[in-house]
Amino acid sequence: MSMDLEVWSENPFNLETMLIESNKWEKFGDEWAYEGNGWQVLINIEESNDSSDSVQSFLPSPNYVAFISLEPIGADSSGYLFLEKTIRGLAKESNGVWVDPNGEAFRPGEGTFE
Repeated sequence: MSMDLEVWSENPFNLETMLIESNKWEKFGDEWAYEGNGWQVLINIEESNDSSDSVQSFLPSPNYVAFISLEPIGADSSGYLFLEKTIRGLAKESNGVWVDPNGEAFRPGEGTFE
């Protein structure tokens, strides 16, 4: 199992410049991966106009989504901290919003990771 979150944006994602510790990420086809100590964070980008009302309340035309996962769900606190930094950083760099597991959208500095 994994912890799965989303970042939505009206602008395309440029992961080469938007990711924290960008030199430590590896690209496998369409998937980006960061290996931690017993955990990994994965990112897949898609174009989509199928966002929730929560996302649209912040962004009138959300067209890009980054699906971000932390594996395994039982990762240690450093994995969850890295996930949070990645989510908030990507939302900030893309002028987007992140979506929690309940489907609620937040600006980069809002919401809590529990």
